[in-house]
Amino acid sequence: MFLKYLKNYLIWTNNNSKWEHLLKHHSHLKQQILNILILYGLIFIKSILDLYHFCFLKLRASICLLRGKVAEVLGSLQQAMKFYEEALRFDVFCAEAYEKLIKKHMFTPEEEQRLVERMVIEKQCDSDTAAVVRCLYEQEVHQYMKPIIVNLPSFTIGSLNDNADYCINIAEKFYYNYKFRESFDLCKKVLTHNPFHQHGLFIYIALLYEMKDKTELFSLGHRLARQCPENPISWLAVGCYYLVTKKPEPTRRYLAKATSLCRSFGPAWLALGHSYGLESEHDHAISAYFTAADVMRGCHLPILYVGLEYSLTNNLRLAERLYSESLKFYPDDPAVLHELGVINYLNREYHHALLFFQRALLKVEAIDQVDLLPYWEPLFNNMGHACRKLKKYDDAIIHFKKCLGLTPRNPQTLIAIGFVHALQGNYGQAIEYLHQGLWLSPASSFAQTLLNKCFNMTQTKTYVEQLPEPPNDLNEYLSVRQNSTITETDINPVTVPSSALEESDQGGSSMITT
Repeated sequence: MFLKYLKNYLIWTNNNSKWEHLLKHHSHLKQQILNILILYGLIFIKSILDLYHFCFLKLRASICLLRGKVAEVLGSLQQAMKFYEEALRFDVFCAEAYEKLIKKHMFTPEEEQRLVERMVIEKQCDSDTAAVVRCLYEQEVHQYMKPIIVNLPSFTIGSLNDNADYCINIAEKFYYNYKFRESFDLCKKVLTHNPFHQHGLFIYIALLYEMKDKTELFSLGHRLARQCPENPISWLAVGCYYLVTKKPEPTRRYLAKATSLCRSFGPAWLALGHSYGLESEHDHAISAYFTAADVMRGCHLPILYVGLEYSLTNNLRLAERLYSESLKFYPDDPAVLHELGVINYLNREYHHALLFFQRALLKVEAIDQVDLLPYWEPLFNNMGHACRKLKKYDDAIIHFKKCLGLTPRNPQTLIAIGFVHALQGNYGQAIEYLHQGLWLSPASSFAQTLLNKCFNMTQTKTYVEQLPEPPNDLNEYLSVRQNSTITETDINPVTVPSSALEESDQGGSSMITT
């Protein structure tokens, strides 16, 4: 086009006598006009080339994103990761490829950090935009270890307050920090305006499971299954409803449908493992968790749950190795620290167990939310028993009384307090607590035996240092796995601690309680 205009200009100047007469008196004018035309022509050509280059990169990024999706559906996760990374290399604004890598935990935390560092954001946009994009990308890596406060540039704060993706990211951070109420409010706000926000639905389903809201889970699962039956998250919601109601068979049926729609759907594999755990089918549960670990390389939860299953089968050494591996992903997770304490307790290393429990307690106390505290009742309970084993009886009673503050009518805690008082020789107080425990749990043979012994002590006014040891089956929730926590990176992960209430030196199983 520019050459056409230049040709017309030359023809016009050659055929126009007036123009020729003008140039004879102003010879420099012709050269200036030519220079201006050439300059504008070069600018025009450069803009055309830039537009072509921009469109070419966008097209390449879109093709790589599509190829990644196809590879993911076919089960080739390594190829999918490669294509998603290429899509980001061609276009740093390809947020869908970035979310596939981060939200589905395809990368380990170290690989996530290297991915953000390699992105050449500044070369594809201006400095202000690059600062915002880099900040938004960085806040999504290492979700377990990131603070809730996001230090975004000041000029973007107002515009992002109503952004659905930004609000869901903040809700996810609340969820990882066990602030369920704040997370629920943000999810509800987003889903009111966008009821099919994919990642928002993941967080919302996990929160409903944590709160055991059967009615809302049933309503949500029914609506999603009717409106989008080809989306695996619909059947995940249905499966979670049956998991809350403790019906393993329909749970597995609907979760199997979710995994058949997308084999790399990690949340469904985690939930499937929990459903097997309800019936103590440890081998099937471990298989499901290992599949989840394959598709979620950057998430510590599948490894943690495999460790829980091994601890339930009394394979403590392997369970400890898996807990330590899980701790590498999330060094400050109080649930993992608690489980390591349980393993040390069962190995009769009570001092190390107490250190792990104390580290977990420091993390739990940093969580400023009263509603969450009942989730951590087993932690205080186990600290009490570790102190009892170390003959720190006063500390043990303090921890057991904290348990009573969280679950006031727990007969096992009352019996444990009575047992510690009996060990101290305070038989009157021991009798009082044992009476309360027996009133709530009349079938406890150990409590009855200990109560009779305490009566004999008070009548003879003597102190017998050797009290009867309770049987292994004293505590019903010692050997029965009551509940599992349905979490994930996309259902986002909250692990509730297991209980290792041990009244004897024989050891026992750990369990997950909510």
